[in-house]
Amino acid sequence: MQRRIGRAVLAALSTIGLVVSGAMAANASSGKSDDHGKQRYGWVKVCQDVKRYDDGKADDYGYRGTYQVKDGYGGAWKFDLKGRYDCRQVKVHTGKISVRVLYKPDGADLQGYADRYVDVSKNAYRKVTFEYRAIDYGWVKVCQDVKRYDDGKADDNEYRGTYRVTDSRGRYTDVYLKGRYACDQVKVRTGKTDVRVTYRPDNTRLISDDEVYVNVYKGEYENVTFEYKAVDYGWVKVCQDVKRYDDGKADDNEYRGSYRPTDSYGDYTDVYLKGRYACDQVKVPTGRTDVKVTYQPEHTRLTSDDDEVYVNVYKGEYENVTFEYKAVQYGSAFLGRAAA
Repeated sequence: MQRRIGRAVLAALSTIGLVVSGAMAANASSGKSDDHGKQRYGWVKVCQDVKRYDDGKADDYGYRGTYQVKDGYGGAWKFDLKGRYDCRQVKVHTGKISVRVLYKPDGADLQGYADRYVDVSKNAYRKVTFEYRAIDYGWVKVCQDVKRYDDGKADDNEYRGTYRVTDSRGRYTDVYLKGRYACDQVKVRTGKTDVRVTYRPDNTRLISDDEVYVNVYKGEYENVTFEYKAVDYGWVKVCQDVKRYDDGKADDNEYRGSYRPTDSYGDYTDVYLKGRYACDQVKVPTGRTDVKVTYQPEHTRLTSDDDEVYVNVYKGEYENVTFEYKAVQYGSAFLGRAAA
Protein backbone atom coordinates (compact mmCIF):
# COMPACT_ATOMS: atom_id res chain seq x y z
CA MET A 1 0.00 0.00 0.00
CA GLN A 2 2.80 2.42 0.89
CA ARG A 3 4.61 1.58 -2.37
CA ARG A 4 1.50 2.56 -4.35
CA ILE A 5 1.22 5.89 -2.50
CA GLY A 6 4.94 6.60 -3.09
CA ARG A 7 4.61 5.89 -6.80
CA ALA A 8 1.58 8.21 -7.03
CA VAL A 9 3.44 11.02 -5.27
CA LEU A 10 6.44 10.62 -7.59
CA ALA A 11 4.18 10.72 -10.64
CA ALA A 12 2.48 13.90 -9.41
CA LEU A 13 5.80 15.59 -8.71
CA SER A 14 7.06 14.65 -12.19
CA THR A 15 3.94 16.20 -13.76
CA ILE A 16 4.41 19.42 -11.79
CA GLY A 17 8.05 19.57 -12.87
CA LEU A 18 7.09 19.25 -16.51
CA VAL A 19 4.50 22.05 -16.22
CA VAL A 20 6.98 24.40 -14.51
CA SER A 21 9.76 23.68 -16.99
CA GLY A 22 7.31 24.17 -19.89
CA ALA A 23 6.18 27.53 -18.49
CA MET A 24 9.78 28.67 -18.10
CA ALA A 25 10.56 27.62 -21.69
CA ALA A 26 7.49 29.51 -22.93
CA ASN A 27 8.52 32.66 -21.08
CA ALA A 28 12.04 32.35 -22.44
CA SER A 29 10.83 31.99 -26.02
CA SER A 30 8.35 34.92 -25.77
CA GLY A 31 10.96 37.38 -24.43
CA LYS A 32 8.69 38.67 -21.70
CA SER A 33 11.06 37.73 -18.89
CA ASP A 34 14.53 36.42 -18.28
CA ASP A 35 15.62 33.34 -16.37
CA HIS A 36 14.58 34.96 -13.08
CA GLY A 37 11.09 35.94 -14.24
CA LYS A 38 11.96 39.60 -14.81
CA GLN A 39 10.89 41.56 -17.92
CA ARG A 40 13.63 42.50 -20.38
CA TYR A 41 14.22 46.08 -21.54
CA GLY A 42 16.33 48.15 -23.86
CA TRP A 43 16.43 51.80 -24.89
CA VAL A 44 15.52 53.82 -27.99
CA LYS A 45 17.01 57.26 -28.49
CA VAL A 46 14.97 59.50 -30.82
CA CYS A 47 16.59 62.60 -32.35
CA GLN A 48 15.69 65.35 -34.81
CA ASP A 49 18.41 67.02 -36.85
CA VAL A 50 17.52 70.09 -38.92
CA LYS A 51 20.12 70.96 -41.56
CA ARG A 52 20.48 74.52 -42.83
CA TYR A 53 22.08 75.52 -46.13
CA ASP A 54 21.73 79.29 -46.06
CA ASP A 55 24.26 81.98 -45.21
CA GLY A 56 23.83 81.76 -41.46
CA LYS A 57 21.28 84.53 -41.04
CA ALA A 58 19.19 84.61 -37.88
CA ASP A 59 16.66 81.82 -37.60
CA ASP A 60 13.45 82.42 -35.68
CA TYR A 61 11.98 78.95 -36.10
CA GLY A 62 11.50 76.88 -32.94
CA TYR A 63 11.55 73.59 -34.91
CA ARG A 64 9.17 71.84 -32.49
CA GLY A 65 8.39 68.28 -33.56
CA THR A 66 6.23 65.60 -31.93
CA TYR A 67 7.16 61.90 -31.93
CA GLN A 68 5.72 58.60 -30.71
CA VAL A 69 7.45 55.38 -29.63
CA LYS A 70 5.53 52.08 -29.29
CA ASP A 71 6.75 48.67 -28.18
CA GLY A 72 5.15 45.28 -28.73
CA TYR A 73 3.48 45.13 -25.29
CA GLY A 74 1.22 48.16 -25.45
CA GLY A 75 3.72 50.66 -24.16
CA ALA A 76 3.48 54.06 -25.88
CA TRP A 77 5.41 57.29 -25.30
CA LYS A 78 4.60 60.64 -26.90
CA PHE A 79 6.97 63.60 -26.56
CA ASP A 80 8.21 66.80 -28.20
CA LEU A 81 11.66 67.67 -29.47
CA LYS A 82 12.65 71.29 -30.00
CA GLY A 83 15.47 73.01 -31.81
CA ARG A 84 17.75 72.24 -34.71
CA TYR A 85 19.20 69.25 -32.83
CA ASP A 86 17.45 67.55 -29.91
CA CYS A 87 17.07 63.98 -28.58
CA ARG A 88 15.14 61.95 -26.01
CA GLN A 89 15.72 58.42 -24.76
CA VAL A 90 12.90 55.98 -23.94
CA LYS A 91 13.07 52.64 -22.05
CA VAL A 92 11.11 49.99 -23.95
CA HIS A 93 10.39 46.28 -23.89
CA THR A 94 12.67 44.26 -26.11
CA GLY A 95 11.47 43.34 -29.58
CA LYS A 96 10.22 45.33 -32.60
CA ILE A 97 9.76 49.03 -31.81
CA SER A 98 7.81 51.58 -33.84
CA VAL A 99 9.00 55.22 -33.98
CA ARG A 100 6.82 57.77 -35.75
CA VAL A 101 6.70 61.49 -36.53
CA LEU A 102 3.35 62.84 -35.37
CA TYR A 103 4.02 66.51 -36.10
CA LYS A 104 6.78 67.76 -38.38
CA PRO A 105 8.63 70.91 -37.28
CA ASP A 106 7.46 74.08 -39.02
CA GLY A 107 9.83 75.42 -41.64
CA ALA A 108 11.45 72.06 -42.34
CA ASP A 109 11.17 69.23 -44.88
CA LEU A 110 11.57 65.64 -43.66
CA GLN A 111 14.31 63.76 -45.50
CA GLY A 112 13.17 60.15 -45.38
CA TYR A 113 10.26 58.18 -43.91
CA ALA A 114 8.02 59.38 -41.08
CA ASP A 115 7.59 55.78 -39.79
CA ARG A 116 10.63 53.78 -38.67
CA TYR A 117 11.06 50.33 -37.05
CA VAL A 118 13.97 48.99 -35.00
CA ASP A 119 14.67 45.73 -33.13
CA VAL A 120 15.79 46.26 -29.54
CA SER A 121 17.61 43.53 -27.60
CA LYS A 122 18.01 43.23 -23.83
CA ASN A 123 19.99 46.16 -22.37
CA ALA A 124 20.74 47.40 -25.91
CA TYR A 125 20.52 50.98 -27.17
CA ARG A 126 19.13 51.91 -30.60
CA LYS A 127 19.15 55.38 -32.10
CA VAL A 128 16.60 56.76 -34.60
CA THR A 129 17.35 60.16 -36.15
CA PHE A 130 14.85 62.09 -38.26
CA GLU A 131 16.71 64.45 -40.55
CA TYR A 132 15.14 67.60 -41.94
CA ARG A 133 16.09 70.32 -44.36
CA ALA A 134 15.32 73.82 -43.13
CA ILE A 135 13.06 75.83 -45.46
CA ASP A 136 13.41 79.57 -45.85
CA TYR A 137 11.25 81.83 -47.97
CA GLY A 138 11.56 84.87 -50.19
CA TRP A 139 9.34 86.51 -52.79
CA VAL A 140 9.20 86.80 -56.56
CA LYS A 141 7.44 89.84 -58.01
CA VAL A 142 6.09 89.16 -61.51
CA CYS A 143 5.20 92.10 -63.78
CA GLN A 144 4.03 92.66 -67.34
CA ASP A 145 4.80 95.91 -69.14
CA VAL A 146 3.12 96.58 -72.50
CA LYS A 147 4.67 99.40 -74.54
CA ARG A 148 2.63 101.30 -77.11
CA TYR A 149 4.06 103.27 -80.02
CA ASP A 150 0.89 104.42 -81.76
CA ASP A 151 -0.77 107.81 -81.86
CA GLY A 152 -2.37 107.52 -78.43
CA LYS A 153 -5.81 106.46 -79.63
CA ALA A 154 -8.15 104.77 -77.16
CA ASP A 155 -7.17 101.19 -76.36
CA ASP A 156 -9.83 98.68 -75.34
CA ASN A 157 -7.46 95.72 -74.96
CA GLU A 158 -7.44 94.29 -71.42
CA TYR A 159 -3.98 92.74 -71.88
CA ARG A 160 -4.60 89.63 -69.79
CA GLY A 161 -1.48 87.54 -69.25
CA THR A 162 -0.76 84.36 -67.26
CA TYR A 163 2.55 83.34 -65.69
CA ARG A 164 3.78 80.29 -63.76
CA VAL A 165 6.26 80.56 -60.88
CA THR A 166 7.99 77.26 -59.95
CA ASP A 167 10.19 77.19 -56.84
CA SER A 168 13.26 75.12 -56.01
CA ARG A 169 11.11 72.26 -54.71
CA GLY A 170 9.02 72.00 -57.89
CA ARG A 171 5.91 73.64 -56.43
CA TYR A 172 4.25 76.19 -58.71
CA THR A 173 1.82 79.08 -58.50
CA ASP A 174 -0.06 80.61 -61.44
CA VAL A 175 -0.16 84.41 -61.58
CA TYR A 176 -2.87 86.26 -63.52
CA LEU A 177 -2.20 89.85 -64.58
CA LYS A 178 -4.36 92.40 -66.36
CA GLY A 179 -3.53 95.77 -67.89
CA ARG A 180 -0.68 97.50 -69.69
CA TYR A 181 1.35 97.50 -66.48
CA ALA A 182 0.50 95.07 -63.69
CA CYS A 183 2.36 93.09 -61.00
CA ASP A 184 1.78 90.45 -58.33
CA GLN A 185 4.13 88.74 -55.89
CA VAL A 186 4.47 85.11 -54.86
CA LYS A 187 6.05 83.65 -51.71
CA VAL A 188 8.50 80.90 -52.69
CA ARG A 189 11.14 78.74 -51.09
CA THR A 190 14.68 79.96 -51.32
CA GLY A 191 16.80 78.75 -54.20
CA LYS A 192 16.45 78.72 -57.97
CA THR A 193 13.01 79.79 -59.16
CA ASP A 194 11.64 79.53 -62.70
CA VAL A 195 9.16 82.12 -64.05
CA ARG A 196 7.62 81.68 -67.48
CA VAL A 197 4.84 83.03 -69.67
CA THR A 198 1.96 80.57 -70.04
CA TYR A 199 -0.45 82.94 -71.84
CA ARG A 200 0.70 86.04 -73.69
CA PRO A 201 -1.65 89.06 -73.67
CA ASP A 202 -3.63 89.39 -76.89
CA ASN A 203 -2.37 91.79 -79.54
CA THR A 204 1.17 91.94 -78.16
CA ARG A 205 4.65 90.79 -79.10
CA LEU A 206 7.06 89.66 -76.38
CA ILE A 207 10.33 91.59 -76.65
CA SER A 208 12.10 89.68 -73.86
CA ASP A 209 12.59 85.98 -73.03
CA ASP A 210 9.45 83.99 -72.22
CA GLU A 211 11.22 82.11 -69.38
CA VAL A 212 13.47 83.55 -66.69
CA TYR A 213 15.41 81.99 -63.77
CA VAL A 214 16.21 83.87 -60.55
CA ASN A 215 17.91 82.93 -57.27
CA VAL A 216 15.74 83.76 -54.28
CA TYR A 217 17.31 84.40 -50.87
CA LYS A 218 15.72 84.35 -47.41
CA GLY A 219 13.43 87.33 -46.86
CA GLU A 220 14.41 89.03 -50.11
CA TYR A 221 12.51 89.98 -53.27
CA GLU A 222 13.38 89.21 -56.88
CA ASN A 223 11.69 91.12 -59.71
CA VAL A 224 10.82 89.54 -63.06
CA THR A 225 9.30 91.78 -65.74
CA PHE A 226 8.07 90.57 -69.11
CA GLU A 227 8.08 93.36 -71.66
CA TYR A 228 5.75 93.48 -74.65
CA LYS A 229 5.10 95.69 -77.63
CA ALA A 230 1.44 96.40 -78.30
CA VAL A 231 0.47 95.31 -81.78
CA ASP A 232 -2.13 97.20 -83.83
CA TYR A 233 -3.69 95.72 -86.90
CA GLY A 234 -4.84 96.65 -90.37
CA TRP A 235 -5.80 94.62 -93.43
CA VAL A 236 -4.30 93.70 -96.77
CA LYS A 237 -6.72 92.91 -99.58
CA VAL A 238 -5.16 90.60 -102.18
CA CYS A 239 -6.77 90.34 -105.63
CA GLN A 240 -6.06 88.70 -108.99
CA ASP A 241 -7.45 90.18 -112.23
CA VAL A 242 -7.13 88.15 -115.45
CA LYS A 243 -7.75 90.14 -118.65
CA ARG A 244 -9.01 88.42 -121.83
CA TYR A 245 -8.68 89.80 -125.34
CA ASP A 246 -10.12 86.94 -127.35
CA ASP A 247 -13.50 86.60 -129.02
CA GLY A 248 -15.34 85.75 -125.85
CA LYS A 249 -15.47 82.02 -126.40
CA ALA A 250 -16.19 79.77 -123.42
CA ASP A 251 -13.27 79.53 -120.97
CA ASP A 252 -12.89 76.43 -118.80
CA ASN A 253 -9.76 77.65 -117.01
CA GLU A 254 -10.35 78.00 -113.24
CA TYR A 255 -7.47 80.46 -112.85
CA ARG A 256 -6.31 79.22 -109.48
CA GLY A 257 -3.60 81.39 -107.91
CA SER A 258 -1.77 81.39 -104.56
CA TYR A 259 -0.31 84.39 -102.70
CA ARG A 260 1.62 84.90 -99.47
CA PRO A 261 1.36 88.08 -97.37
CA THR A 262 4.21 88.28 -94.81
CA ASP A 263 3.82 90.83 -92.02
CA SER A 264 6.40 93.02 -90.28
CA TYR A 265 7.17 90.22 -87.76
CA GLY A 266 7.85 87.58 -90.38
CA ASP A 267 4.56 85.72 -89.93
CA TYR A 268 2.76 84.78 -93.13
CA THR A 269 -0.63 83.63 -94.36
CA ASP A 270 -1.30 81.81 -97.62
CA VAL A 271 -4.19 83.13 -99.71
CA TYR A 272 -5.86 80.96 -102.37
CA LEU A 273 -7.89 82.65 -105.13
CA LYS A 274 -9.97 81.22 -107.97
CA GLY A 275 -11.51 82.87 -111.02
CA ARG A 276 -10.76 85.67 -113.48
CA TYR A 277 -11.37 88.22 -110.74
CA ALA A 278 -11.15 87.21 -107.08
CA CYS A 279 -10.09 88.78 -103.77
CA ASP A 280 -9.50 87.91 -100.14
CA GLN A 281 -8.31 89.99 -97.20
CA VAL A 282 -5.86 89.22 -94.40
CA LYS A 283 -5.50 90.87 -90.98
CA VAL A 284 -1.88 91.81 -90.33
CA PRO A 285 0.07 93.84 -87.74
CA THR A 286 0.76 97.40 -88.70
CA GLY A 287 3.98 98.08 -90.56
CA ARG A 288 5.55 96.90 -93.76
CA THR A 289 3.91 93.86 -95.36
CA ASP A 290 5.23 91.84 -98.29
CA VAL A 291 2.79 90.16 -100.72
CA LYS A 292 4.13 87.81 -103.36
CA VAL A 293 2.83 85.34 -105.93
CA THR A 294 3.55 81.76 -104.91
CA TYR A 295 1.55 80.07 -107.71
CA GLN A 296 0.58 81.85 -110.92
CA PRO A 297 -2.77 80.90 -112.52
CA GLU A 298 -2.31 78.57 -115.47
CA HIS A 299 -2.42 79.97 -119.02
CA THR A 300 -1.67 83.50 -117.84
CA ARG A 301 1.16 86.00 -117.96
CA LEU A 302 1.75 88.77 -115.41
CA THR A 303 1.33 92.13 -117.12
CA SER A 304 4.07 93.60 -114.92
CA ASP A 305 7.48 92.34 -113.94
CA ASP A 306 6.65 92.43 -110.24
CA ASP A 307 5.50 89.20 -108.63
CA GLU A 308 6.21 90.69 -105.19
CA VAL A 309 4.81 93.93 -103.73
CA TYR A 310 5.48 95.83 -100.48
CA VAL A 311 2.88 97.98 -98.72
CA ASN A 312 2.74 99.91 -95.43
CA VAL A 313 -0.23 98.97 -93.29
CA TYR A 314 -1.66 101.43 -90.75
CA LYS A 315 -3.92 100.82 -87.77
CA GLY A 316 -7.49 100.02 -88.82
CA GLU A 317 -6.84 100.70 -92.51
CA TYR A 318 -6.89 98.61 -95.68
CA GLU A 319 -4.22 98.26 -98.34
CA ASN A 320 -5.10 96.78 -101.73
CA VAL A 321 -2.70 94.63 -103.74
CA THR A 322 -3.86 93.47 -107.17
CA PHE A 323 -1.90 91.20 -109.46
CA GLU A 324 -2.96 91.66 -113.11
CA TYR A 325 -2.60 88.91 -115.66
CA LYS A 326 -3.21 88.45 -119.36
CA ALA A 327 -4.92 85.24 -120.35
CA VAL A 328 -2.90 83.19 -122.84
CA GLN A 329 -4.89 81.07 -125.33
CA TYR A 330 -3.53 78.26 -127.50
CA GLY A 331 -5.37 77.20 -130.71
CA SER A 332 -5.27 74.29 -133.22
CA ALA A 333 -3.71 76.40 -135.92
CA PHE A 334 -0.62 76.90 -133.78
CA LEU A 335 -0.53 73.15 -133.14
CA GLY A 336 -0.84 72.44 -136.88
CA ARG A 337 2.10 74.66 -137.72
CA ALA A 338 4.12 72.99 -135.01
CA ALA A 339 3.28 69.56 -136.39
CA ALA A 340 4.27 70.61 -139.94
